[in-house]
Amino acid sequence: MFLATASTRRAGAWCAPALALVLALAGVVSLPSSAFAWADLDQNKIDDMIDRVHTQGWNAAFVNQDPSKRMIIGVENPLDILFAIYVGYDHHPTAADQTTLLGTGVTMAWPFMNIDYIESHATYARIQQIVTLPGVTQVEAIPVEYATNHYGSRVVRARDSRGLAKAENYVLFPSVRQEVGIDGTGIVIGILDTGVNDDVDAVNPGYPGHESLKGKFLGGGEFWCGQAACSTPVDGSSNPQDHGGEASSYHATHVAGTAMGTGGPGGFFAGVAPGARLVDCKVLSDAGVSVGGANRGLDWCIGNRNRLWAGLEPGSIWQGIDVVSMSLGSTECKTGSGTSTGAGSTLINTAVDAGMVLCIATGNDAATECISSPAAADKSIAVGASEHARTLDRSDDKVTSFSNEGPRDDDGDADHWDEMKPSVVAPGAGIISAFGDPTTDGTAYQQLSGTSMATPHVSGCAALVLQANPSLTPLQVRTILQNTAEHNVPTVKATGDRGQDPYGLDANYDPSCGWGLVDVYAAVKEALNSTSGVQVVQIRAVARPQDGRIDVKWITQREYPFLGFNLYRAPDAGGAPGTFAQLNTLLIAPSPAGDPNIQGDDNRTPYLYADSDPALQLGRTYWYQVEWLDLLGGSHLEPPVPADYGQLARIATAFYSIVHNAVDNDLMVRVGADRGYTPGNLGGADFEVLGPGESKQDSSRVLLPTPPNTGTSTTGTIEHFWSVGFNAGDGAEPYLPPSMSNPWFLYVLDGGYVNRTGRVSSFSLFVNDSPGSPSGVTYVTDHQPMPQPTVEGGVVPVTLWIPEAGATATVVASLRADPDPAGCRLTLLLLRDEGGLSASVFRSVSDDFETREDLTPEPLAFAGPRFEYLDAAVEPGRTYYYWIQLHEPDGSSVWSGPVAASLTGKPTLTFALTAGPNPVSSRALFEYAIGSDVAARGPVAVSLTLHDLQGRLVRTLREGNEGVGQYRVEWNTTDEGGRPVGAGVYYMRFRAGEVQQSRKISVVR
Repeated sequence: MFLATASTRRAGAWCAPALALVLALAGVVSLPSSAFAWADLDQNKIDDMIDRVHTQGWNAAFVNQDPSKRMIIGVENPLDILFAIYVGYDHHPTAADQTTLLGTGVTMAWPFMNIDYIESHATYARIQQIVTLPGVTQVEAIPVEYATNHYGSRVVRARDSRGLAKAENYVLFPSVRQEVGIDGTGIVIGILDTGVNDDVDAVNPGYPGHESLKGKFLGGGEFWCGQAACSTPVDGSSNPQDHGGEASSYHATHVAGTAMGTGGPGGFFAGVAPGARLVDCKVLSDAGVSVGGANRGLDWCIGNRNRLWAGLEPGSIWQGIDVVSMSLGSTECKTGSGTSTGAGSTLINTAVDAGMVLCIATGNDAATECISSPAAADKSIAVGASEHARTLDRSDDKVTSFSNEGPRDDDGDADHWDEMKPSVVAPGAGIISAFGDPTTDGTAYQQLSGTSMATPHVSGCAALVLQANPSLTPLQVRTILQNTAEHNVPTVKATGDRGQDPYGLDANYDPSCGWGLVDVYAAVKEALNSTSGVQVVQIRAVARPQDGRIDVKWITQREYPFLGFNLYRAPDAGGAPGTFAQLNTLLIAPSPAGDPNIQGDDNRTPYLYADSDPALQLGRTYWYQVEWLDLLGGSHLEPPVPADYGQLARIATAFYSIVHNAVDNDLMVRVGADRGYTPGNLGGADFEVLGPGESKQDSSRVLLPTPPNTGTSTTGTIEHFWSVGFNAGDGAEPYLPPSMSNPWFLYVLDGGYVNRTGRVSSFSLFVNDSPGSPSGVTYVTDHQPMPQPTVEGGVVPVTLWIPEAGATATVVASLRADPDPAGCRLTLLLLRDEGGLSASVFRSVSDDFETREDLTPEPLAFAGPRFEYLDAAVEPGRTYYYWIQLHEPDGSSVWSGPVAASLTGKPTLTFALTAGPNPVSSRALFEYAIGSDVAARGPVAVSLTLHDLQGRLVRTLREGNEGVGQYRVEWNTTDEGGRPVGAGVYYMRFRAGEVQQSRKISVVR
């Protein structure tokens, strides 16, 4: 059996019949993992990874050439390797292509509907035959994917950015749900798709309906069959179901979960508008296709636009249908281009005129200058797909390779606005949402990709905008989503800008992304008030203890005339702000770049305040609040945002991981020490702390598909990782290091939700040799078995000890960091050589685990019981913190660290640091080092100059000869004549001997 994820097992599993006007799912597509990509350097049409496994053998198909590790590409049968492959064609494969492929002796020829590929399984000998077939362009290995977190609803800013990992906390702040209190309540979304499995299943009586969607259904019907006799009449209603299995991927349930799902009891997979309700129209068959079904379903929706659904009282907020989500499309972009003509487009425009917002997928043909119908209709919101790179930092997002791009074909009228498609893009790659398989218990989730997955994100955003302002028309909603989006998102199909706005109407339009990546917080701000004041759409505070400051940045969208900003700081008081005090003595003036226009104009203006108050104390959390003053001096406060300003010296760190789907609602976790091996109830141990919840975890990952020894979805599909640091003065010192006299425990009590159990997958403790020392020892629980299942009911806890009673403390490794002439050298020594181990190295300038940077994209192998790593990319005079993750052959891992290393002495490398603060409003500091690599024989010529975007000299900051050492230069944001420079982007050019470097700095006013 080939190992595959939900998307590779299910995506493209259905075949459309050979019908000319077939509407089909606009997802699902399968994406290769970031660790593996198609390559054919020898141009033999065969994936180089297939060639490598053929020549090097079975082990080459696995990470580190170790079959106990994760599989990289799908392979089977080590003695005569059978490869899982995609056969690519220079045209859309036909039935004749399938027959020809089967004629080579392969047993499977499974065509994709939206891409020019057929999936198959073949030996290397047969692959050599396949590349000679007519029309075949390449044979790709199918990568094995390992799913991670669900980011979509957070990336569009519907949902709090807290909860994925501590490093992501407040990266996107504020959010619509948490700070504005809008969640889609009162809005009805029609899902026109394969049927949402939200309720008890008639065929599978054990299925209760998916937890994320249960109780949301208001009305719906069946429209896919092509005959009036089997379609729901306009005055009728029924709740359809999807029994398509791999043929449909339970597509509608996934789509609905993204638009409005609650995400289950823990809410981890919550959709964009979890307060919205559902109208469920099955317009595609269980095979994911239909001839005209979407038109019949949409026609029914128009007839029920204002219907009072059965069981509701007159005047109910749930009346009618407000938003329609259509993750489907035709195959136009395979043979031509999308237009706005025909019955389907006319019906779309009629539905919009009736008062419904229509969000429609652009399709997955990887086409440019082609938007398939029905997304091509004049009045649709045409949605393309972006990839979020598994981060909440929107600056690294791009339009996916499969997403169709515009503009749409010209319809011949004088109005080009309707050719400007797509409208916006939203996350559509690697989206995890509800899995509607009725043979499950209704708690499962799966990962899929496609513009199908992007569309319900925008449908949910439309619902939030309508809740904020119910008086808006559908076209006003579209305009708001477009004008408040982050414009000009790049595409993976091309490097650089392919040219925005071919019609010269709005420079914010780009054929790749439309008006850009949807930002629903900014959209809701606009919906609530577009005629006055200041729209502050993002706030973030970033602590830089190594530079002695905290940078507070806020971004505005619209700025009507106002007096300026004040910034306030408060100490933390039990997780909330204490008393605020004003930081600025003079009012922070409005930026010259800010204005009240967002249509056809820049809609983002950044501000920066560097809080370098000497009173800032390491180890403290500070809260910041932005205030803007209107022309009458009226105060308008934005939500407060925190920043953790470093920590006191670390003495120990506990690491543990738990697989569970409802952490905050079902688990009580305690970490501490008890000399009697009897921690008792909460507070009964000698020393203990409560384990943090999901919002404070270091990271998490989704276990899809379910690997061995992890159970079903009821025993957890989300593995959460935490670290709990103990610093000098926390009270842990008397109980370190762990021993039979000072045993440490991890206590996990599982209760509250029947059918919600989990397992503890790791527990270890790293103890520094001295506070903040560059060395320490790792101790690991010797509890068996591991992972240890938790016990449902809230009565019997799982308690893991280091060491277990009657044993000696389990020392696994020692770690130390030492200065080296070439950088910083890490040495990890194992107590014994176990074989098959590898290690990953992480670094930060803080001992906060969540700020770590992975220095080793792939784990490195051990040399016996010793592991060494030299970090040469370090800066003299800075303190670094290191962690090493030890990977066991069984897939488990153990953490060691942090250890601190301070590098002193003369630098060996010449380099320039990024200016700080950046952006800068008044003064910036440039730091650089002259190393022995250029100045070993004496001083060398050094210059430091500033230039504008045209390369013109703005200011010379340093010119002369300098020897080995570290240097600083301050710039007061003036030019050579002492005049303040204008707001914008500038470049610092640094030259020292033969070394030349450039650094960018932005000036805000």
